[in-house]
Formats: sequence, C-alpha cells, structure tokens
Amino acid sequence: MDRGSAGVWWRVLRFFLVEFPQVYRAELRFMLASLVLFAGPALAAFIGVQGSDELARRLLSPQLIALIQQWQGGTGADPGLRPVASPFILANNLEVGLLSFAGGVVFGLGSAYVLAMNGLALGAVAGLCQQHGLSLAFWSFVAPHGAIELSVIVIAGGAGLMLGWALLHPGPKHRAEALSTAALRAVRLLVGCLPLLVSAGLIESFLSPSAAPPEVKLAVGLLTGVALHSFLLAGGRTGSPSDGEEILPSSHVLTPDRRV
Repeated sequence: MDRGSAGVWWRVLRFFLVEFPQVYRAELRFMLASLVLFAGPALAAFIGVQGSDELARRLLSPQLIALIQQWQGGTGADPGLRPVASPFILANNLEVGLLSFAGGVVFGLGSAYVLAMNGLALGAVAGLCQQHGLSLAFWSFVAPHGAIELSVIVIAGGAGLMLGWALLHPGPKHRAEALSTAALRAVRLLVGCLPLLVSAGLIESFLSPSAAPPEVKLAVGLLTGVALHSFLLAGGRTGSPSDGEEILPSSHVLTPDRRV
C-alpha cells in the first residue's frame, strides 16, 4: 500500500473512531431530544395496550394482533416470532432512520412524527407480547441487534432535529445557509452510523434467529448497547479535529454572537 492510500485509509479510520463520536457529543442535546420523542411514546404504548384492547387495535394491524395472540409459549428463535419482530429489524430501521432524518427539513416536525409513531408501534408490540406471555421471546429476538439499530434510529432522528433547529433558529445567517451548515454535520452522523448498521445486520443474521438461549441474546444486546454508548460518549477525546477544524456544538454555530 502506497503512502497516499495509507493516508486515505487513516483519514477514514480517524473519522469513524474520532470525529464521529466528537460530533455526536457536540450535538448531544438533539440526540437526547430524539430519544425522548422515541422512547416516551414507546413507554406509553407499552403500558397502554396492556390495559386497553381498543388501543392495541388502533396502533397495530389486525393481522399482527392475531399473530401475537396465536403464537404463545415460545421463548427463543421460533420462526413464528419473526413476523412480529420484523417491523423493527434492519430493512425497516434503515428506512425509518432515513425518514426521521429527512423529516427535519419540515422544521423538525417530520422527524418528531416519525420517531413518535415508530416508538408507539414498538411499544404496542412489546406491550401486547407482554400481555400474551411472549415478552422473553420478543426481546430475545430484538435485543441482540436492536440495541444498535434502535440507537441508529435515535441518532438519525437527532440529525433530523438539527436540520429543523437550524431552520427555526438560523441566528445571523439566512435559513438556507444555516440549514447547509447543520446538514454538513448531520450527514457526518449518518455516515458514522453505517458501520453500526453492518454490525447489527451481522448479529441479526446469525444470532437473533438462532437457537441460542434467550439469556445469551439478551446479554449480547446489553453488552453491545453499553459498548456503543461508551464509545459515543468517550471515544475521540484524545484526538484533535482534522485540518484545524473545531468541533463545536450547534448552539455555538447558530447563536448571533458566534459565526462559522
């Protein structure tokens, strides 16, 4: 490998290991807002459907409800659970992530809507599985890859909220300029998520549908989730941003007394 190729690969590696977590932390307020918009409705739906069959019917399709009601007693990788979990695996989560990002151009409302609706759906399925004794089966399938994939959805939603905030609070800039600045940073977050989706896809292909004990699958989900968020919150702290660029929180970028 020549020096030029080595330099390119080093910059790519540095982006994922240093700059990606730096940008994530700089935009942490948007990540937390995205988490609330997703997890809040999910928790509400999880609790609500266990006390209201009508709510379950409003949030879920009749086919999905019938499948959950019919498939009871499983605890592992029975193929019958896959249609229940499939709304929350890779293909759909990639689509949801892109939609939640793109929805940011509607002043953040699109991002908030996508996050909330998918949180409601996940919480409703989880709550109905809990009601019918399928909680272990459901979470042991979703957890191994879901810890990463659902985190990607939250990051993508946060990136969308960054776009909405730039439109609502452009500071001294024109809205188009503020949106462009926010979009450059938001896209870096999306690119940083690509290896995460590949990793989650591998776990989903080999572990999630396997006959491994549910406890093993849940442990993998916990460990991958802890490892990912430890990396995002601590990674890149010893590295300096490339080419002299300062990684600033968006509040610094968009307030009137600071210009980029």
